[in-house]
Amino acid sequence: MVLVTGATGILGRVLVLELLKKGKKVRAAKRKSSNIEEVKKSWLFYTADAERLFEQIEWVDVDLWDLDSLRAALDGVEEVYHASAKVSFHPKDAQEMLRTNVEGTKNMLYIAEEKQVKKFLFVSSIAVLDEVNENGIIDENSQFNPKEEHSGYAQSKYLAEMEVWRSSAEGMNTIIINPGVIIGTGNWGNSSGELFTTFEKNPFTFSGGTAYVDVRDVAKIAVELMDKNKFGERYIILSENRKYQDLSD
Repeated sequence: MVLVTGATGILGRVLVLELLKKGKKVRAAKRKSSNIEEVKKSWLFYTADAERLFEQIEWVDVDLWDLDSLRAALDGVEEVYHASAKVSFHPKDAQEMLRTNVEGTKNMLYIAEEKQVKKFLFVSSIAVLDEVNENGIIDENSQFNPKEEHSGYAQSKYLAEMEVWRSSAEGMNTIIINPGVIIGTGNWGNSSGELFTTFEKNPFTFSGGTAYVDVRDVAKIAVELMDKNKFGERYIILSENRKYQDLSD
């Protein structure tokens, strides 16, 4: 059994789909208020077999701060894809992101260890990587620089990564992926795609740019990494870099 958290999110829903297409049994974790019909509708963009595959999902309501809820969700689970996260670029949400992204991940890892989960993949972000290599490029050896200014989201993902590395050091088989801004169908209000909403609401431009990636590529690579047991490492997943000016035009 495979558990996917954040299963109604832009990435989580496609992870579920990719796993089902590979014949895996999937338990999809969601909040009680989540709209699963919207997920099924979005699948029509990705597959002609949406209805049949959707019926195979075992949905479960999960509260990241209720350990008994997590125990029930992780019962009989061998693999976890932890894609659940609070995404915001608003300073007012900084504390909520710390609670959800850091403490929620810590709780997931604690119960996963208790339940002897065999594999744990954590969805992080390129936002946590600062230092460039000798060629001026960010790679998997790049580190978070606490002396630089970061968004609350980046800080929360960095601290969550620290919890994953701790579990890895203690013997859990973990993988961290660091995708760029994920492009896909679904609710952009709680994903890295919120960046596009920001551009729509504000008639100004930004300097610089960032990297983007198709959600289908992220899901396929994540599943492949787990299937090939690529543990104890991080993997950057992106497609191309674009300037912010290009998005606001």
